[in-house]
Amino acid sequence: TSKVETNGGDGMVTRLGEAVSKLPLGVRYAKMLLVAAQAGVLDYAIVVVSILSEGSPFQVNSLGEDKADSHQKEEHDDDSLDEIDKHQEEKQKNLDAKEKRRRWTHSKGDVLAAMLAVGAFTYAGQGAGGASERLAGKTFCEENGLNYVVMTRIQKMRSHLAALAKNRLCSADGFAAKFGGFSSKMSPPSRTDELFLVQSIVAGLLDNVALLAPP
Repeated sequence: TSKVETNGGDGMVTRLGEAVSKLPLGVRYAKMLLVAAQAGVLDYAIVVVSILSEGSPFQVNSLGEDKADSHQKEEHDDDSLDEIDKHQEEKQKNLDAKEKRRRWTHSKGDVLAAMLAVGAFTYAGQGAGGASERLAGKTFCEENGLNYVVMTRIQKMRSHLAALAKNRLCSADGFAAKFGGFSSKMSPPSRTDELFLVQSIVAGLLDNVALLAPP
């Protein structure tokens, strides 16, 4: 047990606390980015923090469509399908959705799986610009069981954090710290990068970590 945990500490701000205070983020996310910057995996951590902030891109309906569009299609289909056909169609939609979800798996959990999905989404629309890029992004999400609305929010947060990295963490390695943006060709992390990234996540979310009891 640390001194801070037992008696509240001596009231002095630690070096880590001072560094965290310079980032306009929640303490958990700020600590995560700081540890990642030291470990050389800041670009990946920015994606992770964006996902944790905005939600999972896997939260979609069976076709990955916007709810309004899906509701309109259901109303149209009601006129042409009987109950048996509707049941079969819904069953097939659910099977398709599960198959798409299986494309995005990672041995270390959904957060890293989502990070890979964000990287693929970014690559899918690279360089198109404007309406063409949006169309490419929507098509990619529909084909891969991802939520386009959530994915665009993640990208906006990613841009914000990348600009912050250039201003406050410019000495760190990586694209964001150097250019204040993110690369559409960011490669998946190596096993070593994944290890450092997981350590960064745990450092920021330590109060959510549980130890597995021995048998």
